[in-house]
Amino acid sequence: YNLVQNLTAKENVELAAQVCKDPLDPDTVLEMVGLSERKDKPYMCYTPDGTIIEKGTKRKGIWECKSHQIRNREDYEEWVNNKLPKRYYCQGLQGLAVGNDFDFVVYYAILNFLNFETGSYDHSEIRAYRFERESRKDDIVIIENVETDFYENHIVKHIPPDIDIDLN
Repeated sequence: YNLVQNLTAKENVELAAQVCKDPLDPDTVLEMVGLSERKDKPYMCYTPDGTIIEKGTKRKGIWECKSHQIRNREDYEEWVNNKLPKRYYCQGLQGLAVGNDFDFVVYYAILNFLNFETGSYDHSEIRAYRFERESRKDDIVIIENVETDFYENHIVKHIPPDIDIDLN
């Protein structure tokens, strides 16, 4: 977790290094823990729940752990048919876009289901999801392009994005 929320991961490590006796190089620390930033696009950041090494192949992966309570039909529809919700899928793509040294993403989700008749949670499921960088290259490019467009056209130019919200 970032010590100071509005600083990048690297800026947080640099800040922490100022109070350490014998600090490591911030870039080295970030690479060691899988919190690398894109050197060519420093606005692209990502912090995984964890990183894993695949036994046998030694390939590096991103590990994400999710916990969700299925309280209504909308929640149920997001997870039905063993689907991974889009927001989590995009989170994994962001990790692959930022961490060029990662080969795959693994999610574990603990889902608690509400029984609508009794009003209590009557069962839980643990689900696992995985996708490979190689099979998601086009989606990773889309994430990079959208993020770069947003950064260049809103952040750099100090122009708030249009927000389309129906409050009714």
